[in-house]
Amino acid sequence: MFQRASGLLSKSMNCLKKYHIPCLSLMPLFIVSVVFAEGDLGMENPRAADRCAELPQAMKIVQELRGLDFKHPVSCQALDQESYTQRSIEYFYTLISQRELELQEEVYQSIGLLPHDYPYANCYLKESSRYTEAFYDIFHNEIVVPSWKKSELHLLVHEAVHALQDQHFDLARHARRAVSTTDRSLAYSALVEGDAVEVQALALKKLDERRVPDESLHQLEPTECAFPASLEALSYFPYEFGQVFADRLILSTKNFASINAAFRNPPQTTAEIMHSGYFGKFKPKSVDMPLMKLGRVFGFSSTPKQLFSDSIGQYAISLLLRESMPKTTAILAAKGWQGDKVELYSLGESRLIIWSSLWGSLADSEEFFRALLLNLQERKGITLRQESPQLLVSFPTTGEALYLERSDSTVHMSIFLRG
Repeated sequence: MFQRASGLLSKSMNCLKKYHIPCLSLMPLFIVSVVFAEGDLGMENPRAADRCAELPQAMKIVQELRGLDFKHPVSCQALDQESYTQRSIEYFYTLISQRELELQEEVYQSIGLLPHDYPYANCYLKESSRYTEAFYDIFHNEIVVPSWKKSELHLLVHEAVHALQDQHFDLARHARRAVSTTDRSLAYSALVEGDAVEVQALALKKLDERRVPDESLHQLEPTECAFPASLEALSYFPYEFGQVFADRLILSTKNFASINAAFRNPPQTTAEIMHSGYFGKFKPKSVDMPLMKLGRVFGFSSTPKQLFSDSIGQYAISLLLRESMPKTTAILAAKGWQGDKVELYSLGESRLIIWSSLWGSLADSEEFFRALLLNLQERKGITLRQESPQLLVSFPTTGEALYLERSDSTVHMSIFLRG
C-alpha cells in the first residue's frame, strides 16, 4: 500500500511540473481550481495588493488564446488567511452538505473505494484546503486568491479561463446536476479543468515562463487526514485526463470550437473522458437489484428507506480494484463498464448497501466479478469460490452479511449491516 501511494504522489508531482499546478481538486466541487503558487506559506506577501492587478492582462491572454471574448469584467478579491478559509468553506458547502459527505463516506468505505477507517467526511475539506491556492466562485462570479501568497500570471490565466467558461456556458447551471453522482462530477470537472490547463499551457509558452514551483512547498507534514491513494487519484483525474480529453477535442477541429460544443452537451461519464470515440456516443445504462429479493436473502420484510444514491463509474471502479491487483489488470477489469448504481438504505438501525453494475458482455461481467472477488478476499480476509455465480457470506462478529450475484452481463453486490 505504501509503494502504491508513493507512486501516486510521484505522479502528482509530475503533473505539478507539467501544468504548474498540483493534481488535486475538490471532487464534489469541481469548479474549484487548485493551483499552488511560489512563495512562503503563511507569510505576508508584500505584493499582496498586486495579486489581482494582473487580472486584466490575464483576461487579455485568455481571450486571445481561447477565441472567445469576456462579456463583462471579472471581479477578483485577495483575502487574508482567515477570510479566505471561511470563504472557501462557505463555497464548498453551497453544493454539498456535511450530511451528504457522511453518506458518501459510508458508501465509499462499504464498497472498498476508501479504507474502512479513513474519516472522509471530516477530513476531505480540511486536507484539500491545505493545497488550495485560488478558486473561481461560480455563484459570485469572482476569482478569490489568498493575499499572503504570491502567484505567477499564468495562474491567474487558469482562473480567468473558468470565468470565461462561466460567462459563456453558465457553470453554475451545470454544477448542481453534475455533482449528483461521483462519475458525472469527475467527467464534467475534466472538461472544465482540461480546458483551463490547455489554455494555461499555451500561456506558459506565450509568456516564455519555464520556472517550476518550488517543490519544497509541497512537502507538507502528513496529517491524520492525508488522502489515501484512491482519493488522491480521483483528485488528479480532472487535470491529467482532462487535458488529454481537451487535446483530443482540439485535434478534431484544430481549434477550441469542439470544446465550446462540449460545454453545451457535457460528458456524463469518466468513460467518455478516458476512451477516444466515446464522447457524444456512449450513454450509460441503468441497472437495479430488486429489494424484494434481498429481503429474502437477508431476512428482512420491512421496506428500506433510501438515504443515498450514486454512480461511481469506470475510473473509480478501476481505482477500487487497483487496491488488490496490478494497475493494468484493474483497468482491463473495469473497461467493459456500461453503467452502475450504488444505493444506501436504512431499516431502523440496520443498513443496506446495494451496488449493481452492467457490463458490455458476459466475458466483461465475468472478468469484473473475478476481480471483485479478489478485492473482497483481500479486504475481508476470506476465501471465496470464484466458480460460483452466487455467494452469501456472513460475519457473525460484526453482524455483516455479504451477497454477490453475477447474472449474464450484470453484477450485484449487497451488504447488510444489522443494527
